[in-house]
Amino acid sequence: MKLLHTSDWHLGHELYGVDRRDEFAAMLLNMRSVIAAHKPDCMIIAGDVFDTSMPAIDVQTLLANALVDFHSLNPDMVIIVTSGNHDSANRHEIFRTPWRALNVHAIGNIDSRNPAANIVEIPGKGYVAAVPFVNDRMLPDDYFRRLIDAVPDDNLPLVLTAHMAVIGADFNGHKTTRTETAEYVGNIRTADITRLASGYDYLALGHIHRPQFIHGGGHHRVRYSGSPLAIGFDEAAAAHGVCIVTVDERGAEPQVETIEFAPLRRLVTLPDSNSFLKWDDMLELLIKYRPKGPELLRLNVLVDKPLPDNRRQLIADALANTQAVCCTINARRPESAGNETIRIRSVREFQNEDPLTIASEYAKFAGTPMTDEMTDLFRQITRDLENETD
Repeated sequence: MKLLHTSDWHLGHELYGVDRRDEFAAMLLNMRSVIAAHKPDCMIIAGDVFDTSMPAIDVQTLLANALVDFHSLNPDMVIIVTSGNHDSANRHEIFRTPWRALNVHAIGNIDSRNPAANIVEIPGKGYVAAVPFVNDRMLPDDYFRRLIDAVPDDNLPLVLTAHMAVIGADFNGHKTTRTETAEYVGNIRTADITRLASGYDYLALGHIHRPQFIHGGGHHRVRYSGSPLAIGFDEAAAAHGVCIVTVDERGAEPQVETIEFAPLRRLVTLPDSNSFLKWDDMLELLIKYRPKGPELLRLNVLVDKPLPDNRRQLIADALANTQAVCCTINARRPESAGNETIRIRSVREFQNEDPLTIASEYAKFAGTPMTDEMTDLFRQITRDLENETD
């Protein structure tokens, strides 16, 4: 069985207000080229197809047109789309039946009493046991074991897919917040890989944007495909693309080929991700800056005096006749009492910030830092609110 493993498209994502529809369109064209060249038996999109649980109509149309196009290009290919923590599980389920006519399986929920409902047969090639993102409270401890046991024992390959954060993954570069710990990444509690039982030939994971194997047991059966497009500046250093995975038979070691996508625009932090420049020095750098191609910029500025009111115009003038666009000024102000820095946010940055980060910083400012119990409760409340908006 040959499958295309991808995840975390985050269609509709805007980078500090910058529209990225042309970047997503280019990414989907790259995906189309891979399908045309490799003719996979199955395509797995392992969650976070959209950037929000309520995507705009044109964003939903972008996905629908892409799936129809992929089916037309390779009608025998089974397409499996699971929901992630950014998606609405219910929206996936609404169109589950009509999508089947185009060999697309949209999976948003699980039935803990009937795990077999989430097993998709790839005719004559193998099986995919598909698990969308599920709240910890709704996932029985033995679910993965029962799911794998429900797969027919006929020597055909078995692929398991899930949207989750697993212990042992490299989270560097993933879109993180200051409130994230080894226990929580992207507001998902990390899980031990052993919880997923065994018996699968390949585990296609989604959620972490950095492509990587999760090593263990002397094999390479567990992998995050990573996002096909860098979603944030901290992810720009990693390669982004998709995986082509081939499994010959049940129990065989999978063969994995990674295919990197060239971005339509590079995401660049100036002077670099770990350094800051004072405003006058940054402006001088921009005047001399000559990118080799289209770029979106994040400027790390050390604020030792008020920034000029016309700073956006000064930046635009400095970057005139280049293909670079400034997305955000990442401002820091030195504290007088130590080496830590206070973050200064624009309104747009504040709107895009993780609510728990804001709450934690306010609690610290108010003199009552959040305890672990308070943090867990806040996470649960925000998840419940997101589910209500679905």
